Amino acid sequence: MKTTRISILLILLFARCCWASDTDAQHELESALSKLETGITMLEQHEPDARLTLREAAADLQRVIDAYQIHTPGAYHALGNAYTLVGDEGRAVLAYKRGERIAPTDPRLKDSLDMARSQVQIKVEPDTPHRIVSLLMSWRGIVPRTLLWGISLGLFTLAWLMLTARVGFGAPRWFIPAAIWSLGVSLIPLVALTTEWVLYENADEVVITQAGIIARSGPDDSIYDPVYSEPLSAGVEGTVIENRDAWALLELADGTECWVPQEAFEPVSVSSPAQIQ
Repeated sequence: MKTTRISILLILLFARCCWASDTDAQHELESALSKLETGITMLEQHEPDARLTLREAAADLQRVIDAYQIHTPGAYHALGNAYTLVGDEGRAVLAYKRGERIAPTDPRLKDSLDMARSQVQIKVEPDTPHRIVSLLMSWRGIVPRTLLWGISLGLFTLAWLMLTARVGFGAPRWFIPAAIWSLGVSLIPLVALTTEWVLYENADEVVITQAGIIARSGPDDSIYDPVYSEPLSAGVEGTVIENRDAWALLELADGTECWVPQEAFEPVSVSSPAQIQ
């Protein structure tokens, strides 16, 4: 644990590269990060008020992010670190997922999200379709979106240049099949990016942030039976299928559909699309 805490302290330096341009926002974010560093130091020294300081730091970071719309990987990484240290696995997973959605190829966010997921007490294992989708989308943690856009645009441009050269300037005949091949391959990155948008950006992903939530077979806790033998842990992830009154129908990673109170979870997508990077 000591090594992990020291690593988290060092990772905080990453957030300082992602300041908002507003002076007040920068000052308040700096203050919240300083409190977080102080809390980590207190925790290392086994001071009794360490967790209180860390909770205050987490609350300050959340307030600054919401107030100034500081949707950056660094800000969410620091927020996830704060929640991790106070044992709030649900909001830690949520913060890391929000950062990972902005910067899916950042290895620090990926490692932190994996660590937070490992702390979730009751895991919902992915079923076969979810495993296949995860495998097909594994490029998200490796290949930047800008590179895929560049490859697609480059191959598309090359295809039209070859067609123009063949039709207008009498280039060799093999320019035609080469152009068709280039045009076809240029669609692969576009398909990958479109699939990512449908599965992640356009999906109502949520994270359970309250502990002890009982998933039920219908939208009423007095009529419908529990779906699982144990309550859901904070940190369990799902996708909203339907909202009904104060309840929501979720699809979890194992393919199970269940109803939970809307107050039990928070959406991964932030309220404002603005991102300061």
